[in-house]
Amino acid sequence: MTDLPTPEAPKLPKALQPSILAGLPEYLKDPNVYDKVQKAIVSSIQSSCTHSDPSEWMSCRKCGEKMAERRALLKRLGFKSPAQYMQWKKVHEMMRTELRDPLIKKS
Repeated sequence: MTDLPTPEAPKLPKALQPSILAGLPEYLKDPNVYDKVQKAIVSSIQSSCTHSDPSEWMSCRKCGEKMAERRALLKRLGFKSPAQYMQWKKVHEMMRTELRDPLIKKS
């Protein structure tokens, strides 16, 4: 009999990258809180200013203060970065639509 070479096991990564949503507080994982959090964030950035050019918006002191207020609110809510907030928002929007389960049909 001839000796056959033994197949090698596939090389797996040593550790998977942690999810960007891994560090969220428990209350942000509740879908019922989504509307309240979104309302707070949107109301923190609303302004009476109207700018036709992004450079005007960037140089506006009032709009700059609103953006700083939004960043502080995101930190107080428990988000570690704007990317984490955007991913959280994307997940909750997906959960709210029926695209998540294509087998459900509208009646």
